[in-house]
Amino acid sequence: GEQVIKLVSARHDAATATVDLTQIFDATPPQGGAIHRVVRTDCLRLVGARELQLLAEAAGLAVEEVVGDYQMTPIGPGAERAVLLARLVQ
Repeated sequence: GEQVIKLVSARHDAATATVDLTQIFDATPPQGGAIHRVVRTDCLRLVGARELQLLAEAAGLAVEEVVGDYQMTPIGPGAERAVLLARLVQ
């Protein structure tokens, strides 16, 4: 029942392929009162589709397909994510 406002700031470091991501969540109780703030900071490492596939294979997975989203759209330029379908090699 709270209203939540989310603020995000990201700083990309091309040399290390990392993103420092800071998220601020302000929650207002439905009956009013003081705002509750939560701040979360993460350091994310970006991996491309090919590196993701190599990491999965190194972990013992057989990669069946790499697509560009959860609707199984073929991956290509402009894809916002890489979704990997794999199975455990017996």
